[in-house]
Amino acid sequence: MLSKQQLDSIRFYMGDPEIVNRKEMQGGLKAYNTMNALLSYDLHDEVDKVKEGRILELHNVQHLKQYIQQYLDIVKAMQDYVVEHPIEMVTYRIDRLSSLESIRKYGVLEGFHSSCTTGFLPQYAHSKQNVVLLEIHRDKDVPYLDFANIFEGYYAKPEEAELLLPFGTKVKHVEEIALTEDEKEMYHDIHHLPPVGKYRIYVEKPEYLKNGLDGLYEEITSDECITRIQHCLNNLMKNHILENDDFVYYLAFKEKLMKYLCNQL
Repeated sequence: MLSKQQLDSIRFYMGDPEIVNRKEMQGGLKAYNTMNALLSYDLHDEVDKVKEGRILELHNVQHLKQYIQQYLDIVKAMQDYVVEHPIEMVTYRIDRLSSLESIRKYGVLEGFHSSCTTGFLPQYAHSKQNVVLLEIHRDKDVPYLDFANIFEGYYAKPEEAELLLPFGTKVKHVEEIALTEDEKEMYHDIHHLPPVGKYRIYVEKPEYLKNGLDGLYEEITSDECITRIQHCLNNLMKNHILENDDFVYYLAFKEKLMKYLCNQL
């Protein structure tokens, strides 16, 4: 049984208009773009999203504190949900090639990883560049949320049939499989180019290691830190790049954010 706070955090992340339009939370309908960028490695996610016209923003300290609470609400909801619904499932995702390269490099899924239980959704190819088709094969104990099941009767986007996996989900194996001719035609990217490839990704339960570091929350939610991160996001939105000092600071901030979250899970 998920709590009201968990359900509200999930619905906000989903971009459910009923929750977003209450104006109780900052970020709007597309808040997931920033939320996931802050949980990614390197800068590939930010750069790709900005090139595609997506917005990355933090308004103030309270905005980041809200996202931190929502990250924790969502992952803990996943951990609760899988206890009641421990099933293996294959789901489908259209992603960027840069994301696949990061998965192979780091061996985990970045951010909250959304996929569809019914097949590939063409609209997600058309809004991205250099896309790949991913079949996600999850072990039955991997925490997850099945939105169609949880929100039966008031699911804001039933056509998406979304299944969500947590950040840090471990990748056991990646294998390339052949694209069909129909897939090459149907899933063209933002530049009308066919998918770069198709892959099966086998995933297992994440391990959130406690690092024993105190004071991370106060550090990453300080006024000074938020001002610097706002500066970095603004520069990314304008120029797609960061000066070296900002680059180092921004990546260190994301690492500290991840370490803080892992300590709480």
